[in-house]
Amino acid sequence: MDMVSTLTISGSKDGLYRISRAAEGFWHSVTNIANSQANQFPAVVIEGASHGSFMDETLLPTLVAARDLQPDISQAVAHQAVATHMMDYIEMRLKMADESIMASSLKASATFYKPLVDSMFEEGSYWIRPPCYNISTINPDTPKECVRGSPFVAKAQLIQGGDMSWNKVTLNVFDNNHRCYSVFPHHLPEI
Repeated sequence: MDMVSTLTISGSKDGLYRISRAAEGFWHSVTNIANSQANQFPAVVIEGASHGSFMDETLLPTLVAARDLQPDISQAVAHQAVATHMMDYIEMRLKMADESIMASSLKASATFYKPLVDSMFEEGSYWIRPPCYNISTINPDTPKECVRGSPFVAKAQLIQGGDMSWNKVTLNVFDNNHRCYSVFPHHLPEI
């Protein structure tokens, strides 16, 4: 299936297209791709821009006015940033400039999104990797294909239980994602 190259521009203060969704999109469009897809789906963030920053602030729809966050940058600055990203992308696609034209924007976006993407990996987010559901109570450990559970669970156990090394106690903790009916199918009612 051929995919159409697409530029995604997000605002860090967008109250409607939440920043966690933009971070997930960045990871799937820029980081988690085959080499042949490099620069086909650039995703950049405009720090301080809200949802309304992409519009005429005097004509905001009621929903945007009610639910958006307040931008940290002026409408003129936001519009200039959008125009710059769009022109860089168009010049790259038309081969008027090489792919490095967007490199600094992508690097800045990667830095901005890193804590959000890292937290999604820690929670074992289904939106980053599908779960490794298994009929057994222990899921397979295949991190390139699916996520076994939340890696943060082991860290949380140490935080909650404290350092027990003074008493020669170690914890061996890992989490598993399960649908209840896949682990305990005999508990399902007959239909």
